[in-house]
Amino acid sequence: DSSLEMKKMLEYEKEGITWAKKHKIRIPDGNSKGLKTYYVADFCVNRNGDIYIEETKGWLKAVDKHKAIIAIKYCIERGWHYRFYLGTTINLIMELSSDTA
Repeated sequence: DSSLEMKKMLEYEKEGITWAKKHKIRIPDGNSKGLKTYYVADFCVNRNGDIYIEETKGWLKAVDKHKAIIAIKYCIERGWHYRFYLGTTINLIMELSSDTA
């Protein structure tokens, strides 16, 4: 996935988009044993004042769907957007995103 993250970073830079990889946004979750865990997405992006939490994955696993669901809720509560990108061509997956713009 790191090569996909690098592609996104280069895209952000090319487009002049403000972004952070080490953004410190920890989305609370719980694991199967009831312990509190956190999901940290790949990027926090500022697009003209709108905040986007973005994730890139080479392939989709069941846990990724769960993380997307909790991230969407978290972002909606804050007026943010969540975007999930999949595959080597970094396609936006609409059903796992809270924003399609």
